[in-house]
Amino acid sequence: MNEEVDIHKKLHWYQKTWGIILVFFVILISALSLALGAMVFNFYWKITHGQGEVLQSYFYNTDSIYLVEGGNKADITGLNRPYMGMADAPIEMVVFLDYKCPYCKEYSQTISQVISEYPSKVKVVFRHFPVESLYAGSNNISKLVECSYNQGKYYLAFKYFYENQDILPETVDLNFIGGYALDLNLNKSELENCYVSSQTNLTINKDYADGIKFGAEGTPTTFINGVKAGGALPLDSLKDYLSKI
Repeated sequence: MNEEVDIHKKLHWYQKTWGIILVFFVILISALSLALGAMVFNFYWKITHGQGEVLQSYFYNTDSIYLVEGGNKADITGLNRPYMGMADAPIEMVVFLDYKCPYCKEYSQTISQVISEYPSKVKVVFRHFPVESLYAGSNNISKLVECSYNQGKYYLAFKYFYENQDILPETVDLNFIGGYALDLNLNKSELENCYVSSQTNLTINKDYADGIKFGAEGTPTTFINGVKAGGALPLDSLKDYLSKI
């Protein structure tokens, strides 16, 4: 009996029952943490690469294009938002964009092509969705775009910021505003006042909040007559879809 007790005392902690259970739970928690981390990283990668629709499919078990619930088309369109195309076009595309997002830059060419090929059939409405956590300074650029729109030069701002995306600053100062105003022939004083206006911030925040409300998980996100499609849609696929409406 004494010999058995001595043998038991010589066991290491991880050889005892409680030690084995502890090691099991540590391994289990580590494995679950790694799996969760891998899933989060995968979703993060897909959002940053313009593939937010993968999350829709995962969580809602549906296609990447589906009807939006909980709101009408006017809610998605917003109030007095800039647009291209015919005002009364039968097809309305509402696009949520970040002007520092590289996938939005790519998609901007697709949008221009759609407007060119369907001038009377498609109206494209633009709304702000600055993802500051991924593209530092994007909210500042959205403010300049909004202020350019107020002076009737939205499309010039749209082109300017995507064409110069690689050299855009994180911080917008008076020198940048002055140079930008000169490049687009904007009223500098009006631009500066608009840039610091609380109304400008409210407008951008409203766009962003509506994007979240209707399910935008990344940029670009498009709503076609109230139907949501995430990511930078390929031109051929988009044209095929539009031809069926």
